[in-house]
Amino acid sequence: MKKEFNCNEKVSVNFSAMELGQIDALVEQGFYSDRSDLIRTAVRAELDKRSNDLEIILKAKSPYEILSSDNDGLIVMTGILRLGRKELEAYKAGGIKLVIKMIGAFIIEKDVSADLVKETIQSAKVWGKINATDEIKKILQ
Repeated sequence: MKKEFNCNEKVSVNFSAMELGQIDALVEQGFYSDRSDLIRTAVRAELDKRSNDLEIILKAKSPYEILSSDNDGLIVMTGILRLGRKELEAYKAGGIKLVIKMIGAFIIEKDVSADLVKETIQSAKVWGKINATDEIKKILQ
């Protein structure tokens, strides 16, 4: 049975006493259910404000499109990209080396060897989270 991947990641943020006091006052008065609610709301508002910038960064292709030319494969996407041995072997057989640029979660299944990653992925720029073995994460850096 496949283990489900958790797309959430915990982030630690340091606030000054003044900022925490202001956050706590807003929470206490019912503007937000808790500190996390305020922080998530603020982050979402900032991401919404910067949505055009994110589209420019990614050159928005969604959910994803693979472009091949001169035996190169470009994946530009947002969301979740999951690659296993079967998919990477197909790229290898086609002589395609992937160039991945994405926002979201990039999952490389446990059945993928480090050698196969070296043979099939030229580069991967992921703004978000990579779920792979430590050895594969190191290769992708």
